[in-house]
Amino acid sequence: MGKNAIWCGFLEAGKKSSLVVLDTRLEMNNSKTIYLFNYAQGKFLEYSHEIVEPKLRDLRPD
Repeated sequence: MGKNAIWCGFLEAGKKSSLVVLDTRLEMNNSKTIYLFNYAQGKFLEYSHEIVEPKLRDLRPD
C-alpha cells in the first residue's frame, strides 16, 4: 500500500474476491480491524486486520 490516504486494490479471497478501497483517514475504534469498501457487495465491511492484510494486492495497470 502506498502513501496516499486512499488506496484501491484487490482482495484475493477465492469466490469472494473483490476490488476494495481503503481510506486511511477513517478512524478505527479497534486496531485489530480494518474497514474496506467492497465493490462486489457495494458497502463498507469490517475485516480482521490479521486475516485480510495478506490477501490484499495492489492493482495492476492492466
